[in-house]
Amino acid sequence: MIKENFDSLVFADWPKGLYLAQKLALKKQKVAYVECLPRLKNPFGIFLNENDKSLKLFLENLGFLSQQEGGFCLISPEGVWPLQERKIIANRIPTIKNLSHPLQNKASFKTYWLSYLSLNMSSKIFKDNDSVLKNKRVNLLDDYFLFEASPKKIEEFKTKFNYISFFSAPSKSILFKKNKASLELENKTLNADKIYCFSSPDRISEDLKLKNKNHWQWQAFYLKADFSKYTQIIPTHFVFLKNIYWPWCYDNLLSIFHRQGLLEVWMKINSTEKLSRFKEQAKKHLNDFFKGCQLKTINKDFKKSFKVYSEEFLNFSIT
Repeated sequence: MIKENFDSLVFADWPKGLYLAQKLALKKQKVAYVECLPRLKNPFGIFLNENDKSLKLFLENLGFLSQQEGGFCLISPEGVWPLQERKIIANRIPTIKNLSHPLQNKASFKTYWLSYLSLNMSSKIFKDNDSVLKNKRVNLLDDYFLFEASPKKIEEFKTKFNYISFFSAPSKSILFKKNKASLELENKTLNADKIYCFSSPDRISEDLKLKNKNHWQWQAFYLKADFSKYTQIIPTHFVFLKNIYWPWCYDNLLSIFHRQGLLEVWMKINSTEKLSRFKEQAKKHLNDFFKGCQLKTINKDFKKSFKVYSEEFLNFSIT
């Protein structure tokens, strides 16, 4: 078994930890970057504000960043709500002014439901709609961008930062000691003075004893749709919410990307359930709202899923 020593080890689902790895490398630290998942080929959303200029430039140097007009878009049977168009929707969503306020344990769900949604959309912890999560809240009113990575630009990045060593093999285990961390790959052991973990807990479950068969996860399926009559009211990415008072999972909450008539529909389900059980109901909700769009289920390989855990199970902090 080959052993290598580093100043810092960043263990992440790409590209969450790559920005941190760059910051550490610029300080002349020897960094090991371990990629836990294949790079996301399709666009994903990211919120940026005026204080995130360096992160925005970083993403532009790694791929293609495009701002979504109107910002984050929430669609429900009550209407289409692009959250940056505050003057248009303020009367329909009076809670919008409360998004920047800290939530209290007894905060009214009816008044603050949009704030609760912002927490639940970003959290690795699954809780009821009106439960206060302890993680950082996403500001749904920030500028909303879609990012798509460029393989060519990423290879250029790797060449430029020679203080970063890149690994993509799955880990066998992580061992934490006082002021030290060790990550065992298939044929190599990486030792570091400090470890930064941006991954879901299942990737390090053996050493931290975090195995849990009953977890939640985001999974995706594909639909073919003729959205020609709706192109003026819906952006490339939107969240579809059937009923704010129902649990924000299964077919009630859908996160949808669409390009050229192909919909990539993400749904949060329990690991004990099969995605196929909820596909038709989700398609029915969309058909009821987008009249005449002719949605069709198509078979397309999609093996990635992203896990979410119950609060009592997640007993340590994951960045």
